[in-house]
Amino acid sequence: MPSIEQRISIDAPTDRVWSALGDFGGIDNWSPVINHSASTDGAERGVGAERSCEVKGLFLDVVERTTEWNARLQL
Repeated sequence: MPSIEQRISIDAPTDRVWSALGDFGGIDNWSPVINHSASTDGAERGVGAERSCEVKGLFLDVVERTTEWNARLQL
């Protein structure tokens, strides 16, 4: 199965970053490349949460599922 990993630094308060990232189905609220996203299984967070993303400029939907979730990192 293909895998992508990317690391970035974000100049924002930790709680604000984790609040945005913790809303797994809401990536379209902050990602400039996503037209629309939604939870596909009703789970908004945690291992197994799944979302469908409509990617701008591409005529496809991407389905993503969390495989690891460390709630202790969310301050």
